[in-house]
Amino acid sequence: ESKSEDSGFDKETLFGIIRSIPSPLETSDLIFQLKAPFAPRMLSDVNNLPNYTTTDKQALNLGIYGADLGYANIYGEKSESFNYLKVVKSLADDLKIGQFFSFNTIKRMQANANNMDSLIYISQRGFDQMNGYLEKQGRTDVSAQLLLGGWIESVYIATQTYKSVEDDGLKESIAGQQVSINELQVLIDAYRNKRKFAVLIKGFDNLKKIYDSVEIEVIEGEESMQIINGIPTMASTTKSVAKITPEQIEEITKAVVELRANIIK
Repeated sequence: ESKSEDSGFDKETLFGIIRSIPSPLETSDLIFQLKAPFAPRMLSDVNNLPNYTTTDKQALNLGIYGADLGYANIYGEKSESFNYLKVVKSLADDLKIGQFFSFNTIKRMQANANNMDSLIYISQRGFDQMNGYLEKQGRTDVSAQLLLGGWIESVYIATQTYKSVEDDGLKESIAGQQVSINELQVLIDAYRNKRKFAVLIKGFDNLKKIYDSVEIEVIEGEESMQIINGIPTMASTTKSVAKITPEQIEEITKAVVELRANIIK
């Protein structure tokens, strides 16, 4: 087994978890289908970029900005998308994984006001390639933080949207994150004794406690490959029906705001 020198558990387990967590694009797509208005004000401010000077902050916020980029992409918000693409490229460069986002391609697309599909494709492919490269290099810390940042932002976007669009599908999606949080627990436990992860772990534990109190009934289905926005994505017909209360949603919303605030500051 190839152990990660960072966290002392095997890389296969880690990257298996990373691949199993749904892409933040799925949440954004659901919100877009609900015709919820585009809400750029809830996204993380691109002007915070200079604050992210440590590898940990860069990796977590690359995950957050990546989820924001996906949200802007799905809404076809061109100028917003380019703002996020620029900070994503910048943080990826800082982490020495920026080679998967070509600035020339980005510039050319900006000039041509090209179709959004290729922008979504470039963004998605860039993230896939970064993860593949990190996996090859055994840089498990960066991959884990990228994933956690993206996941936190997608739950944040979902819960913030739910405040104004109380849709059942969105409620199910928020509740269904209980499955992801249980998977992510393995990552969190691997970093439990690392001081630099302390704030993240505390916020995560807090969120997990609330999710543990949500009752979920799972109805098994099957997996198939589907095309979402031109990108082949594994989709499952397994349904989880959540008995989530308004109080629990409110607690999750608060806990995510707090956890996220510690990352983006």
